[in-house]
Amino acid sequence: MGFQDCDDAMGPGLFFGLEDDGDTGTVKLMGEPSPRHGMYRNKPRTQYVFPVVSEDGLQLWTVGAKLYRRLRDGWKKYSAGALKITRHGEKNNQQTTYALMAVTVLKSLAKLVKAVTKKDVADIMEPPEQAGGKKGGDDIPF
Repeated sequence: MGFQDCDDAMGPGLFFGLEDDGDTGTVKLMGEPSPRHGMYRNKPRTQYVFPVVSEDGLQLWTVGAKLYRRLRDGWKKYSAGALKITRHGEKNNQQTTYALMAVTVLKSLAKLVKAVTKKDVADIMEPPEQAGGKKGGDDIPF
């Protein structure tokens, strides 16, 4: 299997992300996260994967521990409506931070959210043991 096969299997835009300083995006959080454990620079690391709906549809948003804690602690506020995210940090900057602002769900985003079912969210958040990897998918490197 090659890169093209993998790209086709994942589908376009499977992951939500902001690439460069000042980039913004608005998402609707569709459920609680799932942890993914792996190694980064030979150190154990956990990332957290949230199901979100953006203007591109249902996607996965992977965040680190600091942003995870902010989302967890502000869950009621951030999950009630939509979440506007602004990246502060240039591409490939390991010190990137994100501004989070709870906003009203726009009509265009609300239509996409309505189209997403619980099954869709469950499918995109498939358990790590079904995702592959030597230890049931939970050991995939970042």
